[in-house]
Amino acid sequence: MGSRDGRITCWLLDNVLLHETARLDCIQHVETSANRQTLLEQFEANIVRTGSAEKVQTIAGVPRDVLRSQPYRSYQLIFVGGVATASELLEIAVLSWGLLTIGGMIAFADYGLNTASSITQMLPKSAIDAFTNLFGSKLKRLYQGNEVLLEKLAD
Repeated sequence: MGSRDGRITCWLLDNVLLHETARLDCIQHVETSANRQTLLEQFEANIVRTGSAEKVQTIAGVPRDVLRSQPYRSYQLIFVGGVATASELLEIAVLSWGLLTIGGMIAFADYGLNTASSITQMLPKSAIDAFTNLFGSKLKRLYQGNEVLLEKLAD
């Protein structure tokens, strides 16, 4: 989620998803705006440049709806970025948790972001902290900087 212009997607294709059977699903939030169309065009062009576009499935929709339609324990890595509010981020994190395999990882962007708003409800950090507090015994924190990487130890 939060594919935006595809830079993270390209990095994953170039550095992580090297096996021929590797696949990547990207949820593109449905919006109607000129900026959104430009980002989608950049995303598609960037993915084509990797030479691995066939590994990517783009799913258009509202993230909470798309996540509810995905099979249980069907992902090994979930990246969450570009979420508008802390409450939306927390909802996406909880929905994503059931989709991860045991040993799978969930990564959150913008943990260190504090310039967008001083309102706690808008900061990703507050949602990520709430999630890790609630699921603390079921996860292992692998990395924390501007991003947070967690490993799922149990359901």
